[in-house]
Amino acid sequence: MKKLFCVILAVLMLTACATPGGTTPNDPAVSAGGAQTDPPEVLKEAPELHLLCTKDSFTALSGNYSWDYDLGNGERSGVIACGMHPLDEQIDHVTLTAGESEVRLKLVCTPDTITVRCWSADCLGDIEAPSESVPVEDGVIALLPGDYIYEVSAQWSSQEAFSGTASYCFRAEGHSHALAETEQTVEDPFIGYCGNTMTTVCLDSGEYSISAGDSVTLTDILINLRYDPQAVCRCLPEFTVDTEFGTGYGVNLAEGYVRCDDGQAPLTAEQAGTIREIINRLG
Repeated sequence: MKKLFCVILAVLMLTACATPGGTTPNDPAVSAGGAQTDPPEVLKEAPELHLLCTKDSFTALSGNYSWDYDLGNGERSGVIACGMHPLDEQIDHVTLTAGESEVRLKLVCTPDTITVRCWSADCLGDIEAPSESVPVEDGVIALLPGDYIYEVSAQWSSQEAFSGTASYCFRAEGHSHALAETEQTVEDPFIGYCGNTMTTVCLDSGEYSISAGDSVTLTDILINLRYDPQAVCRCLPEFTVDTEFGTGYGVNLAEGYVRCDDGQAPLTAEQAGTIREIINRLG
């Protein structure tokens, strides 16, 4: 990663009382903006920002920060670092894996305030481009659909032993769903079962039994989709379906997908419409 830092070290003479200095203990990371564990006695520099995703974790790229901490003898030491703008083309951005809908922010010590803004990746190279604010809820941000650059800004001001501000950046392609243009079916679909098969739909805490033609149609779609184990996302299904040939199919018609133990598969608009008609007939 290419970084450009201008570091200024200063020792500040202060007479205010402060907690004696010491090494930073190995405290577990806590969510930014969430419940805080006991903070380290002294942080001598801005902490790293860890990004927790569904399957992986990453360390965000550090940007600007201003930090000072207690030396334990009535003096304080300070550090100022100047990083490049998140849209600078020379930055080798930390890039999250595709398919994520949200990311949890983790810091060793919870900041007093934290804000997030972002730019479309199309703005790379234009450091004057306007940014868009991103809400933070309990240390979690929802990623926008598409390729975006994110900047996280945090401030620590309530600790006597240390204080400061820091910024971080990363790049992520937010998760979104799209209906399939063609049916995503297996090469050798299962056919030939009789028309009196039964299907159970679990919807709104109720169970509904489907038989005859609707059951056959729904079963044909669900058991013959080509499920991809690498495509499973964190979005929740709207309802589940159990057939005589496979159970636990999670269906989300709003997002147009079906999920089961074998993975996840998108529906076509026609398939989603057919399933919606069947569900609507349940009343």
